[in-house]
Amino acid sequence: MSNSISKYILVYGCVCLIAMSFNCSKNENISGIVDGFQQQSNFIKTLGGTKNESAQAVTKTTDGGYAVLGYTQSTDFDVSDKFNESFDYWVLKFDVNDDLQWQKTYGGSGNDIGSDIIQTIDGGYAIIGSSQSSDGDVSENAGSNDFWISKLDNLGNMVWEKSFGFSGSDSGISLIQTNDSGYLLTG
Repeated sequence: MSNSISKYILVYGCVCLIAMSFNCSKNENISGIVDGFQQQSNFIKTLGGTKNESAQAVTKTTDGGYAVLGYTQSTDFDVSDKFNESFDYWVLKFDVNDDLQWQKTYGGSGNDIGSDIIQTIDGGYAIIGSSQSSDGDVSENAGSNDFWISKLDNLGNMVWEKSFGFSGSDSGISLIQTNDSGYLLTG
């Protein structure tokens, strides 16, 4: 099996596992067949609060763990740094043993929906999605939704952020880091 196919299967499996964990109500072992692949989960973690959460992307990290990007509306239970009920980006960092190391939310008073995360060359993270905010962590908004990219350090602290968009709806979907340490954004 080629290396790129192996990576795809690993990432696809992690995304499915994380997505299922946000929708389960208790810890239990599960098994099943997804797209012809036999799966056995060793654990399920249920995280979130009393409102809505969704996992959107997962990336393997250089320490053997992984980071998950999604969005949350909750202000309670596992979401400890959010103070309004608009949607905000939500990043969760897990270690190699699937233990939560840290979680943080990013956004403003409008709805901010995360869609992709990568680990960057310096060991931090870059996250992208769409934002309706022009306050809080978000410096500006030109319309309904704007692309919103944020650069985080390895502990999830925001290093910088930038919005791109016009008066209509602009939604960032994915990103990669380029060889010159820049970023290529799609949406």
